[in-house]
Amino acid sequence: MPAPDAITLDDIIRIYEALRGQMPAARSVLGGPRRTSRLADILPHVDALVLDGFGVINIGGSLIDGILDFLDEAEARGIAVMVLTNGAGQGADASWQKYRNWGLDLARAQVVSSRDSLEAALPSLADGRVVAALGPAARPLGVGGELTLPSDGDGLFDRATAFAFLGSAGWTEDHQNRLEQALGRGGCELLVANPDVSAPVEGGFTAEPGYWAARAAQATGILPHWYGKPHGPSFDLVLDRMAAHYGRL
Repeated sequence: MPAPDAITLDDIIRIYEALRGQMPAARSVLGGPRRTSRLADILPHVDALVLDGFGVINIGGSLIDGILDFLDEAEARGIAVMVLTNGAGQGADASWQKYRNWGLDLARAQVVSSRDSLEAALPSLADGRVVAALGPAARPLGVGGELTLPSDGDGLFDRATAFAFLGSAGWTEDHQNRLEQALGRGGCELLVANPDVSAPVEGGFTAEPGYWAARAAQATGILPHWYGKPHGPSFDLVLDRMAAHYGRL
């Protein structure tokens, strides 16, 4: 595994390839895949769009050129638009507010976070378990008896039996070592709300929860439970939300 501050595009591809066996199976597309040089070129051919955030709407703190015009044209064509982000540290409310501040005309119901799919599964996942929300800067999940960083300190890794990885801001090599030790003891689950290995920022790539989860899996042999793109729970949820918001699917 590359160091978290030295991730390259080739590294990202290699890590995803190593995770291929845990990815959803690809399905064939009617008529086969088609290449296009611009995102706007697909608009005449679709009835609905599920857009990513990082790399589609923005890179780091900057909007991608043309995204506002693209969304305006999609609305003019009557195309349903949803944003499905793997940003799970703060959740969909924070993402929606960020988009609104940037001038995107999106309703709150059009923005879904991978965190939402984990939260939907939590009642059964947390039953009989001590849940730790991982990500020192992440917003707690709000389940009973939840442990958080930094509030519960490093003892969290000895007490928790389900680790919910929400965000990597503030995550350190020491945190990672303690997580791997806890998972290596057995009897613990790793729930990953953000499966992204990396995200594009100005000048490079960040190390996201998917990177740290892949490292933990490599070190301990555990199989993480994934709740964001490209895994099924988040897409099931965004389609349900689309149907509720637009009255059609």
